[in-house]
Amino acid sequence: MHEDAHKLIPELQQWNDGQGISLEAWTSCVGSYDLAIGYATLFWPDFVLYDDCVFFKEPDAAEYKDWMAHCRGDKQSVEKVMNHHHLMDLFRNSQFSPTKEILVHIGKLLRDVWQCKLKRDFPDRQIRVEFYDDATDDLVRYEITVFHERR
Repeated sequence: MHEDAHKLIPELQQWNDGQGISLEAWTSCVGSYDLAIGYATLFWPDFVLYDDCVFFKEPDAAEYKDWMAHCRGDKQSVEKVMNHHHLMDLFRNSQFSPTKEILVHIGKLLRDVWQCKLKRDFPDRQIRVEFYDDATDDLVRYEITVFHERR
């Protein structure tokens, strides 16, 4: 997955007078411990159970009740809508504008990592992470969500 880092992060090629730098070396140079802790909450979130639903955090009771009414009591639909994230919103103040390739890379990575975390935290539940990457050029449409597979 990291073999395409130089395509996703053009800055890597500019280091060392144009000779480039590895992803690991670049991260060591420009990263920080506080950012690592912040990113950890994105890549390894603390999921919670609420009314037999899984969420990234305990939902506001009134908002949950409203969504339950709107979705006619369908908990899977409520989880999908309350847990969805637009990848373009992950870093709202970034000076760097992502490409479709970057969003797909991050979306697939989050999907895989979150699925592992959910399987570890809730081994007896069928919880799914779905990443919507319909190959559109509208970058706002790249979304990811978490929900129980219910029958």
